[in-house]
Amino acid sequence: MAAARLLLAALGLASAGKMKIVEEPNTFGLSNPFLPQTNRLQPKMSPSAVSGPAHLFRLAGKCFSFVESTYKYEFCPFHNVTQHEQTFRWNAYSGILGIWHEWEIENNTFVGMWMREGDSCETRSRQTKVQ
Repeated sequence: MAAARLLLAALGLASAGKMKIVEEPNTFGLSNPFLPQTNRLQPKMSPSAVSGPAHLFRLAGKCFSFVESTYKYEFCPFHNVTQHEQTFRWNAYSGILGIWHEWEIENNTFVGMWMREGDSCETRSRQTKVQ
C-alpha cells in the first residue's frame, strides 16, 4: 500500500481520492509471462518416450521457433508443438497443437513425427505432423 501511495504522490494524484489496488497484472491473453504457471498451457498427457534413429536423440530437450504472420510456433522434438498469437489482444490465442506420440514410417523410412492430443478444437483434439 505504501508503494501505491508513493506512486500516487509521484503522479500528483495523492489527493485524488480512493483508489482500488489490483493484485494481479492485466494478462493480455495466456501468453503473458506474468501469469502464474497454473494458468499457462496444460498438456492432456505426457509425451511418449524418445524413440527412433539414435542420431536424433540429441534433439530431445531443444526447441525451435518460427514466426509466421502474427503467430509464433514452437517445435520441441519428442515433447510438443505450440502456437502463440503475437498480439496484445486481451484473449490472444496460445495453445498446444500436439504432444509427441509416434513416428510415421513408410518403406522403412522415418518420414514424420506425429504430435497428438493437443488442445481441443470443438469436438476434436489438435494434432500436428512434422515432416
